[in-house]
Amino acid sequence: MRLSWENRNDILKLAGALAPCFLMTTGDNKKSRKGILPKIFDKNPELKEKALDYLARVPREKKEEDFKKFEKFVKGEITWAEIKGYPKSMLKELARMAYLKYQTGDFRLAESLFKGLSIIDHVNWYYRSALGAVYQKQKLYEQAIEEYTMALSLNDKEIASLTNRGECYLHLENYQSALNDLTAAIALDHEGKNSWGKRARVLQKKIIDEGHGNPLMEE
Repeated sequence: MRLSWENRNDILKLAGALAPCFLMTTGDNKKSRKGILPKIFDKNPELKEKALDYLARVPREKKEEDFKKFEKFVKGEITWAEIKGYPKSMLKELARMAYLKYQTGDFRLAESLFKGLSIIDHVNWYYRSALGAVYQKQKLYEQAIEEYTMALSLNDKEIASLTNRGECYLHLENYQSALNDLTAAIALDHEGKNSWGKRARVLQKKIIDEGHGNPLMEE
């Protein structure tokens, strides 16, 4: 399941349901550990036993600290990278590797890396925009639009995401949505020197010249 702003509340509810189990102090006696986890764990006895062993070893104070961090993560107050203490230099290197894979056409690995980064650091718009570009290159335009939309929800002035999303709408023949994005991108390029602004102007002109819309129209 993709971790997004839309499903954070559902995850928080689930976390709340698991909290009593997670925070409960357990002993070595297996009878005393019976019923500590939800019944869903009964489907995988091996996993259940490992989870119980983990809960038995971790001090209650550590459990409480970790759960508070998890709540903050689900609410969007901190990132998974902050919870785990991942250095920014490591995330930057992973992003560089992902981009290189994208450039060389290894879209499967690029997608995997950018997906991971977008979960580890969910407030970073670049990872979402880059994932959109990976999908766009594969002509998966609807998926690309979803990622660009997420990137723009994190940074509404991101001109590359606006231009690329506009182009995706163009490929889907949703001309007015395309014009809306391209016009917004052009408005951000006040001096007309930005490469994405220039791309947006070319695409906007193509739509208008082909008689598919007017940038002044509204949906």
